Amino acid sequence: MPNTGRQGGQVLDYIGRDRRRLRQRNRPFSRTVDNGDVRVFVDHGFQWDGSRNVWLTRARASYVVESGPVFELRPRALLARVTGILGGASSGDACFDDFFYVKTAAPEATWSALTTRARSLLASHFEDAKLVSDGSSICLWREGDFGLESDADVAVEVVSEIARHQTACLDVLRALPGAIPYNAHGPWDRRHAPGVTVMTPTPVHIEPKRGQWGACMRAWSECGQNIPKFAVSIDGVGRMHGDSSRLPEHARFATDNADGLGACAIACDGQRVWLRWLELERSGAQLLEGARLVASLSQLPGRF
Repeated sequence: MPNTGRQGGQVLDYIGRDRRRLRQRNRPFSRTVDNGDVRVFVDHGFQWDGSRNVWLTRARASYVVESGPVFELRPRALLARVTGILGGASSGDACFDDFFYVKTAAPEATWSALTTRARSLLASHFEDAKLVSDGSSICLWREGDFGLESDADVAVEVVSEIARHQTACLDVLRALPGAIPYNAHGPWDRRHAPGVTVMTPTPVHIEPKRGQWGACMRAWSECGQNIPKFAVSIDGVGRMHGDSSRLPEHARFATDNADGLGACAIACDGQRVWLRWLELERSGAQLLEGARLVASLSQLPGRF
């Protein structure tokens, strides 16, 4: 007689192992993941959406340079895919545009942030996900009846790829003579950009910063309380606006050329002297010239 009891036990053990493997691959969790200069907060598990429990995979991060394009990406409606009437900003990739609708007022910057790698991962793993950038942070999320832990890993990679938008400027900073790099720091939603410190001869920090029209480059240094407050600006042709008499002679003749500062704003708030360029990309010569000016202004006593 065959040992049916033993065979039945083996079947139950086999099913039990499968169930244990399944549970291990979709355990809920939330954690912070550091990926180079990017810090991603990812949460993964069942959540109540107001009417039922859904499996939520969500990843969020801030732009490394503190600013990026504003856009909204969502799955393309079935009717639009069937009829071929596709609205939104076109990426130039017909396959990607067939999956996703993208709304943005800055298509060039948006497609620069949504790199080929990011678009490939979205199309292959998150064709039913939503992705939103508010200009300072990115959020990717997907709701479903079921999810795997590996989904969270891919979500982290997608968000990290986008958050590195415009970080090529950091290579220029780190290549400055004598520059001492420092890493990005702070929680994912209040992230401080990475940068460098140069001794000129006092410490001056140069780093990306969120500006009125997007990311820009800034040099700043601590100053004594005896430095009066001031604010001046230099336009694209080297003309100064504001109380330029408060600046030293060499700063008054700064021009927009390879050896000059370029268009920028210079100010002191009583605690720091800072110089902010209008653009993120600056030459090494301009960055060092700006650092030297900030250092000289931060040490001058009384009136300049």
